[in-house]
This record gives sequence, structure tokens and C-alpha cells, in this order.
Amino acid sequence: GKPAVLLCDRGMMDGSVYVSAKEFQQVLDERNTTVVEIRDNRYDACFHMVTAADGAEAYYTLENNKVRTESKEDAIEVDRLTQKAWVGHPHLYVLDNSTDFEGKMSRLVDIISKIVGLPSNLKRRSAKFLLRSKPDYTKFPIDFQVFDVEKVYLRKLHPETTYSFIRRRTSVDPTTNKKLGSVYQITNVKRV
Repeated sequence: GKPAVLLCDRGMMDGSVYVSAKEFQQVLDERNTTVVEIRDNRYDACFHMVTAADGAEAYYTLENNKVRTESKEDAIEVDRLTQKAWVGHPHLYVLDNSTDFEGKMSRLVDIISKIVGLPSNLKRRSAKFLLRSKPDYTKFPIDFQVFDVEKVYLRKLHPETTYSFIRRRTSVDPTTNKKLGSVYQITNVKRV
């Protein structure tokens, strides 16, 4: 009956890195689910902590973990594939090695605190751009996902609420324009 946060070390999409696309699709089909359902709807947020092998090489070791067997190069490759598997999640946070491990953990706690409404030092900034025309997706130099987003603004739900909206975010296959599934979120904005 008390508020709680459940953290999972590994998520459903991580498995897609270790099998072929066909095998992963078979797993989804057997469970009657989709990538959108297990990536976007299953978790409120996704935190990808970049391997020490990528940016903090001096701290990457096989000595402290009997299960870890990858060389630095292999660890980086698997790490990047895992990060790519989560591209498209509406709240994906990538924690790089720009600080020591304690700093990395502090950033993680700040992000989680902000998400659950606790005081935080996090100053998140996002930018959106209006494009002149639809981009040619075949020429994108980075991993990406395509979405249709619809926002519906609501009347005030509570006196202390400045405004509220419901957001529908629908994944779209860029080659066929087929809609793959939607995620719904409600946001209540308050002045503090």
C-alpha cells in the first residue's frame, strides 16, 4: 500500500541482442505480443548504463564478475546493440562514463527522483524541430524510430494543476507507414 519503485536489471528487449531477428519475432509471436508492447508499454523508463569498457576502460575487468567473459571490444559491441534495442522507448536515459561510477549512480538517482516527483538536481532539456519536409529515412546516419504523436489538452482536473494533456505516441514503420502500436500517457503540469 506504499509508493514503490521496481528496478529491473535487464529488460525484455535485451534478449533481442542475443538471438536473430527471426528468433526474437518467434518469441514475441509465441507470447502474442509486439516490440512496441514490450519496449514502450512495459517499462515507465529505461536506464542504459554504458559499459565501463566504453569510456572508462581502466575500470573494465573480468576479475570481479565470474559471468563476464567479453573482451573490451566485445563488451562495447554488445552494449551498443543493447542500447540500440531500446531506441524508441519514450523515456530512454543513457548514462555514459563522463563521470566516475559514483557520479554515474548519482545521475541515475537524480533521474529516478525526478520521474517519481522527488527533489532532484537534474536539469533536463529537450529540443524539438519543425522540418520543412519529410526526411529521407534511408539517409539517417543514426539509429532512429518514427512516431506519430497526438496530444489532447484537458480541462483542469485539479485546482493546483496548471494544465493537463493526454499524449498518444504511435510507432510507425518508416518503409510501409504501418502503425505498430501506441503508448498513452497523461501529464499534469503544476507551477511550483
